[in-house]
Amino acid sequence: MARGSLIEREPPIYKRYFPKLRAAIPRPIAIRLQSFIDSMNPTTLLDYEHIWQQIIDQPVDRAITTFEGAYVDWDNTPRYGKRATIYQGARPERFQYWLERLVDKVRANNRPEERIVFINAWNEWAEGAYLEPDLHYGAAYLNATARALCVPRDDDEGPDGDENQKQH
Repeated sequence: MARGSLIEREPPIYKRYFPKLRAAIPRPIAIRLQSFIDSMNPTTLLDYEHIWQQIIDQPVDRAITTFEGAYVDWDNTPRYGKRATIYQGARPERFQYWLERLVDKVRANNRPEERIVFINAWNEWAEGAYLEPDLHYGAAYLNATARALCVPRDDDEGPDGDENQKQH
């Protein structure tokens, strides 16, 4: 399994070979073929908590600097319809919970100048991945982000437990 890969199965055969096939056949036929394939591919439902736990449990390779990534939510139904991928269970308080754990992981494993967490995304509305305020939650995800980053920590030691690496 490659670093960062959370799904341990091989892509379906049509995903591995269809791009080459599509390039070799006339566009109208390729569009109909894609529609047929899409009709057979059901919506993928994933558990928000389970995916986050996999992110937190992903081993850290201390030989290389790793910048962790977080996600707010994911539901690309507007873009993919029936063949969408949906992460079920996302709520601002769960995002805060998991982001706090990811921040702790980064603090424990990265030098102070390399303590960076990327968040996907500010406004990916078609994927349901956005921090931007909305009508349903208002600014709750932004507030959860601020709280996760401002949680008081007992210490701010470097990755090797060296107190000389503390930031003041």
